[in-house]
Amino acid sequence: MGGRRCDAARANHRCKFGELQTFTEHRLEIFSHPLTARVKPLIEICARAGVLLVVYFFLERWLRQTSHLPARDYAQPILAVGLVWRIAENPLPLLLFGVLVITRFRALARPWRDLEHGAELRALIGLLAGIYAWTFAAYDYNFYFNQGHWLDRAWLIGFAVLILWRPIFLLPFLALAFTLIWQFDYPLTWQFSWTEIDLPLRALVLFTAAFLLNAATRERRADTFLFLLLCLVASAYWSAGVGKLELDWLAHPYLYFLLPAGYAHGWLSFLDANLIVTLTQWLAPFTLPLMLFTLVVELGALVALWRRDVTIWWLAGCVAMHAGILLVCGIAFWKWILLDAALILIWRKNRGADGLPIFTRAHFFISIVLIAGSSIWFKPVPLAWYDTPITRTIRLEAIGASGAAYVLPSHLFSHYADLVTFSNFGWLDPARHIPNQIWGVTMNNAMARALVAVKSFEQFEAVEVERGSGEFDAPRAELFDDLVRRFLANRNASARGVSFQAPGHLWVLPRPPVYADQEPIHRVRVYQVTWLYHDGALDSRRQLIREISIAE
Repeated sequence: MGGRRCDAARANHRCKFGELQTFTEHRLEIFSHPLTARVKPLIEICARAGVLLVVYFFLERWLRQTSHLPARDYAQPILAVGLVWRIAENPLPLLLFGVLVITRFRALARPWRDLEHGAELRALIGLLAGIYAWTFAAYDYNFYFNQGHWLDRAWLIGFAVLILWRPIFLLPFLALAFTLIWQFDYPLTWQFSWTEIDLPLRALVLFTAAFLLNAATRERRADTFLFLLLCLVASAYWSAGVGKLELDWLAHPYLYFLLPAGYAHGWLSFLDANLIVTLTQWLAPFTLPLMLFTLVVELGALVALWRRDVTIWWLAGCVAMHAGILLVCGIAFWKWILLDAALILIWRKNRGADGLPIFTRAHFFISIVLIAGSSIWFKPVPLAWYDTPITRTIRLEAIGASGAAYVLPSHLFSHYADLVTFSNFGWLDPARHIPNQIWGVTMNNAMARALVAVKSFEQFEAVEVERGSGEFDAPRAELFDDLVRRFLANRNASARGVSFQAPGHLWVLPRPPVYADQEPIHRVRVYQVTWLYHDGALDSRRQLIREISIAE
């Protein structure tokens, strides 16, 4: 009886084992199917990229929000104290990082050589960190808050050096860098321009997210980060190209107006206006080819990851485009140029069979989705507009104790320089103005056509009366007065400066006579200067719109 039960049990076991074997073989058949073999890498890449994007999104948001200190903290000599208190206000991220330190300390402390392609990553991240250490540790003394924040700057440089030793130091470096940047958002909140500094800064945040994720999973791969980095860079250009298509940009072939607009703001200011007119006329016939080249580069971002050679040539096109913009109007995206050039070197070095495997069909398909949908996860600023022959600028004129008048150079205001140079300042003047006409551009097609037809200042005034609007904002104007008054009053009391500042975003020079600490400043006159390029001439006129007394 017992033997029969044993035989029955063995038969039942063999039956179940056979069913399991058949099921396993069936599953293996599914995974070995050609369609499954093609879909599996796609799913894996999507999963890796998706997880990294989620970590990046929360890290980037946490860094921006936590580092944006109240104005009172920027009036203190050490910003790191306020930063620590802000971090402590939301302990959950700190708790998660603490758990990561306890459970993955060795992975967090790993050197660059332990990472895949560690040498290339060290050079790339070290370059970008060095750029921001230079930019936000060597700026001029902030006379608005009357603080130099010297210790914070020293720590920023120290962290930049330590990054070359261990990648983990990028986290405190970014927190401190964001904190230093946000000081220039006061007193005119949301007026500080992030356009030029944003893309390379996001690249650093993306690497930090990738490093933390790799530490948590004990991985050392770099392909997902470099893949998303290329998508990030391509998205910035793609959004600009799409913006131009939406504006029907090619139907407005007046790109050459950028040259007199740049000259109006101080680019090539050492040249005679008649020579600028000649150069503008020489540039005009090349407008359509230059516009087509720009669109090819920007819209080509969508297929930038098609092949390795395509990526290299596309990045070279981006560098050439930025160089052309700088030559024509003095707007220098030099941080973007260095990032693009560094990526070119990385892809050229990894050409062989052992190179980074991110140029597969699956990667290419996912890159198209990410770049085309970048408005969701990246939200880049679409750099697109219509160029016009009329440029309105602001000129600040200092009146010294002797009564002599000097032009205040924008770089005197350190990182407030872009605000002084690049803002429309319609909210300073009660008169009607064409809105947002910065650097001679407009976003309105009908307005652009009307301005192209203007041949005199009288005609321009008629357009302003008909199409302009009142932007005057008295409280905001008072904040501007407060910025100029406090900055120059503190500068009068104790003039200090840093001579090794990083190049700015706008390469402009004032026209003489230039203020160079000849005497203390007693008053500042704010002039609105309007420039008109028409019929082979470049004319300008100025109008006093504000006067600010500087306390002694």
